[in-house]
Amino acid sequence: MRGFGKSPAATAVYADEDDLTALLKHLNTGKIYVVILSLGGRIAIDFALSHPDMVAAIVPVAPGLSGFHFTDDPSFIESWRAAQAGD
Repeated sequence: MRGFGKSPAATAVYADEDDLTALLKHLNTGKIYVVILSLGGRIAIDFALSHPDMVAAIVPVAPGLSGFHFTDDPSFIESWRAAQAGD
């Protein structure tokens, strides 16, 4: 992802799933199996929705979701408060 590791930060608006698409096409991978975690889950789900022809299977583990605001979810708020309280 742009801005992670030694990669430069983005200088314009972009979509992570477009970067993934370009990489996979460059590598000529064909259909892929994707196992992802957290933020990578959001990218992989958006990629799979945009390019179902490139995905054989997807296994998201605790994924982020585009358009979903976890801070508005009552169960997230309750869990966050419990974590801060050491529960």
